Amino acid sequence: MEPTTLQIPGYVFARRHDEVLSTMDVARESAALLASVENGAGLECARRQTAGRGRQGRSWSGSGDSFMGTFLFASRGATHQFSGYSLAVGCAVAETLETLGARVALKWPNDLVSVKAGEVSKVGGILIEVQDVGEQRVVLVGIGINVGAAPQEVPGATSILDISGRNLSPEGLELPLASRLLAMHRRFVDQGGFYQFCGDWMKRSCFVLGSTQVEVGLGARTASGTFEGLDPNGALLLSSSGRVEAVHSGHVTMLSGLRDTR
Repeated sequence: MEPTTLQIPGYVFARRHDEVLSTMDVARESAALLASVENGAGLECARRQTAGRGRQGRSWSGSGDSFMGTFLFASRGATHQFSGYSLAVGCAVAETLETLGARVALKWPNDLVSVKAGEVSKVGGILIEVQDVGEQRVVLVGIGINVGAAPQEVPGATSILDISGRNLSPEGLELPLASRLLAMHRRFVDQGGFYQFCGDWMKRSCFVLGSTQVEVGLGARTASGTFEGLDPNGALLLSSSGRVEAVHSGHVTMLSGLRDTR
């Protein structure tokens, strides 16, 4: 079945598919459409995906109760200039949902969550890839959000409906997310990267400065300590035994002392 074409200001293409294996896979194939478009943008979203992937190879499949999409943004910036980009995306997504009456928190590095009595429930996630296309970089921004009923087969999952009572539709998120993410991308690229988003991220984070205890898996070892903020590139700053370590990536395995969000 041919996808539905969406008309979104500022986007070279925007398409809604009935079913795909993964919107990220579809976006990898369509990234070439932005090869010669300066600061071009695109969107591939789907009502269902059957083999979606989140960070570190975890699955993210879904049905009509979830928003599943990959946004594409072209830039001539070098790959290293996108440090902290996923955190800025998180700010844009959280702001969008807030304007629609649903408040979510951000959990480093790429999760949209709700916290109640110290228990973290996941609302959605973000996956970033950077692909070279001609002389440009195309940033692929995969976003999955549980909008209606949360998937019962996923432990710890919740949804916009569960936390806010707002009966939104995945299709209703397409335009507001696309508009705010495009504005975020242009601000990120034109005004110097993540540091300008740091205050917004801290305000929306479920981490409490100087209080939250964090443990991060780094493959063969773990890093742990008290949350001391983020550096200008979005690295997590953890203090332990009088020293501060900057953690640039990893999987958060344990948290305590979180800020409740509902």
